[in-house]
Amino acid sequence: MKSNWIVRLMLFTVVCFGLAGLFSKMAGDEKITDYWQKVADKLTNQGNYVSVFTQDALPAESLNSLKIIGTENDIRIEKSKDKEIHFSYYKKNDGQKTEFLKVEDSMISFDLNELKAPKNRFKINFNFNSDENVGLHMQEDNQTAVVIQLPENIRNVKVETVSGEIKLNAVNFDEATISSVSGNLKLQGEIKSLNLSTVSGDIKFDPESVEPNANIETVSGDIKISFDRQPGFKLTFGTTSGDVKIDKTFGGTEFEGDVKDLKIGSAVGALKINTVSGDLKIEKRSGN
Repeated sequence: MKSNWIVRLMLFTVVCFGLAGLFSKMAGDEKITDYWQKVADKLTNQGNYVSVFTQDALPAESLNSLKIIGTENDIRIEKSKDKEIHFSYYKKNDGQKTEFLKVEDSMISFDLNELKAPKNRFKINFNFNSDENVGLHMQEDNQTAVVIQLPENIRNVKVETVSGEIKLNAVNFDEATISSVSGNLKLQGEIKSLNLSTVSGDIKFDPESVEPNANIETVSGDIKISFDRQPGFKLTFGTTSGDVKIDKTFGGTEFEGDVKDLKIGSAVGALKINTVSGDLKIEKRSGN
């Protein structure tokens, strides 16, 4: 029994010296950091944990509406630099055809639940110090990130998700309808008519217009709306236990409970909010 352990120890020592010689040779031919990055990439794309980042470009000249359905997907929507829809996402590299896209009349629809992204995707990172010691960090990443870039002719957007975070960055829409259960919503841009609904997700809205028209419904999610200058709208706020706080730059008013037809500035726009316990803050945009 003792002799078996001695043999194993000797073999282990030989392997260690062999690896040390290999790494020494690599250091002369190739940076050790580059080598380990290749290892990381290979490990990330093996077995059932494949992360393939795919980018598609779709012609969109005859379209004006977009519909997105997802569950745990983090979604970011932004402007396209040309007349095409650019769609970037992770999908499982299992050779199966994925049919998540449908076009009907002038609307394009994405069903993100059909992407079949790996349920347990891993991010693998290697850390190095001055002594060229290698540290391995493996982090589980369960959500599927999706980026959609839209041309100017897409004027109407509808997004439905359960827990994924939704971001609209520098967009310009006639109408946007967005609903989520627990995912946070972050919106920035020009949206002429906005409809938002969440259960527990928080909402952050940075409108380009100071006269927004929006209907917002939450159960417990908080709402922050920021402006770069004096806004002008009528505020209706229905709540059970929520509060309203308006930045001192815009009047410095605070309310507990319901608010009906409160005129702010020119009162041209209309902001209607219903919540059970969520709070509303109207703020001066930072940096302005």
